[in-house]
Amino acid sequence: MTTPFDVIQNDRQLQEHWVRRLVAFIIDAIIIGIAIWIFTFIFAFGFFWFSHFSWFFMWSFINGSITLLYTGFFEGIRGATIGKELLKLKVICHQDRMDFVKGLIRNVSKIFWVLLILDLLIAFFTDGHPKQRYLDRIANTTVEDVRELNAK
Repeated sequence: MTTPFDVIQNDRQLQEHWVRRLVAFIIDAIIIGIAIWIFTFIFAFGFFWFSHFSWFFMWSFINGSITLLYTGFFEGIRGATIGKELLKLKVICHQDRMDFVKGLIRNVSKIFWVLLILDLLIAFFTDGHPKQRYLDRIANTTVEDVRELNAK
């Protein structure tokens, strides 16, 4: 059985695709990080003084919620987050059209970094399309290069 990891190892174009997705993820993480710090400073600063333990869980909840809403909204409504748009990537749904629910489904693993790593590992070492994370398979989506889509 050939896994996506085997295919990616030997395909420079797929390697470039995943590097571009990583850079888009980093850009989005910076945008989300700025939003979280602004939100934290304005609304949640008082929680810090009550308990450091509860503050950690509150911040984790805020981080995961904002990340999921940001990625779900932009990918569901526009087909791409800001990071993906800058790198000319777009989320394509293969059954219907992309919507907010599919955006949430494919990004639920981004609420906590361990889940995202599991999502990638499961996708890379099980049978499937080499451009898909595991949750992309569930949502029936892939991330494609806009330049290739426009060429078709």
